[in-house]
Amino acid sequence: MFEKPFLMSLAEIQVKDLASADSIYKALVNGADFSEMAVKHSLSSSRELKGYLGKIDVNHYSKHIFDILKKLDAGEFTEPLSYGDNFIIFMRLVE
Repeated sequence: MFEKPFLMSLAEIQVKDLASADSIYKALVNGADFSEMAVKHSLSSSRELKGYLGKIDVNHYSKHIFDILKKLDAGEFTEPLSYGDNFIIFMRLVE
């Protein structure tokens, strides 16, 4: 069955442990700049682009992550999410 693409511009911060993810999340809630936090803390190669992933089809993520992402408005970010062996915080960017 073919699913219609659900395209969204996203940025990410990916870290190894929940404690780090929680600390970054709290900083973001208190006004820290997402792109600066991505450059400073993210393990992902996207840190070179300030966390920017581009406009991607979020259907490729698990149902749990997809359900959370589709509810985000532009400028909002997720709480830390388990992502393989790591934890990730996504931010929906303004299109």
